[in-house]
Formats: sequence, structure tokens, C-alpha cells
Amino acid sequence: MIAASLHTLAAVTVWPSTALAGPLGLDRESRKFARQMFDEYVALYNQGDPAFGRFFTDDIVLETSPMIIGRQAVIDYVVALWHCLAETVRIERFAAVGEETCTAQMLTQMTCTRDLPVTAFEGLFGQAVRVGQVLRHRSVVTYGIREGRFMFIRGGPPIEATGWTWPTQLRLRSS
Repeated sequence: MIAASLHTLAAVTVWPSTALAGPLGLDRESRKFARQMFDEYVALYNQGDPAFGRFFTDDIVLETSPMIIGRQAVIDYVVALWHCLAETVRIERFAAVGEETCTAQMLTQMTCTRDLPVTAFEGLFGQAVRVGQVLRHRSVVTYGIREGRFMFIRGGPPIEATGWTWPTQLRLRSS
């Protein structure tokens, strides 16, 4: 496991890179290290380890519905979700673009492990959710980076929801 933080990553690499820069503006070793760091973040997340929050700025914004602001608030929200959902994230594509942004295409699967009312997590799912329902979500997620840590996380709407019926506005957004 890579022990360094994204803050250390920014401190030991030249961002953006100089003469040996590839098409993403970073040299090959910097891109490889950025991917290793991102993989460590995702591994902690997939293990259900709240230490994934060490990759966040204190004022991170998780741009979901509802919007969550602050490192501890995001950690608390995700940990609460883990009590109701078995979630795994698989990275399909990754790009580190300069020192301010990285983007990942990811496939997320959430399986409901306990019944939730429509009001759960401020209506995150748009309906009541029952044990066994599965949500598969492929998205391109953008991570803003400040001082080597994530300052915002932006994603998109779900692509497949087994047993879910989405409100009209969500169906229109994802089509």
C-alpha cells in the first residue's frame, strides 16, 4: 500500500511536468504515481475504511443530492450509507490532468442490505429501498485537487437500477 498522501504526491512531483510531459501534461512516472494514489483511495473506500477521508481537504464538497460539505461530514455520510448498502467501486479508466484535476470512469454497484424509507439520506434514492435491490452506476467522476487533496467530487446519474423506478427528471437526465 502506498503510504504517502496526495499532498505528498503534489510535493514530490512537478505539476504540470516539463519536457517529458505526455498528452495529459504529466510525465509517465507522475501519472503512474497519481494512479497508485487513486487506487489506494478506492481500495480504502471498497474496504469500508473511513481512512479514505485522508485524501480530502477539510472543506471538500461531495456534489451529490444532497450536497455534502466538509471532510468529516462526507466521511460520516458514507459510513452511514455503508450501514445500509454493500458498495463496490471499480475503476475502468483514469486520467490525471495537471495538478488540479483527475477523472475516473467507474462502475459502482450498491446492494441494499436493509430496508430504507423514501426519506433516507435526504431522498438520495428518490423512493423507498428494499433489501436486495441493486443499483449499478457507471459514471465519469471528476475530482478537483487543491494542495494534493480532493476538494470536490462530481459524478453523474445512475445507468441501471434493478427494482428502482426513477422520477421523471432523473430518467430524462440519464437518457
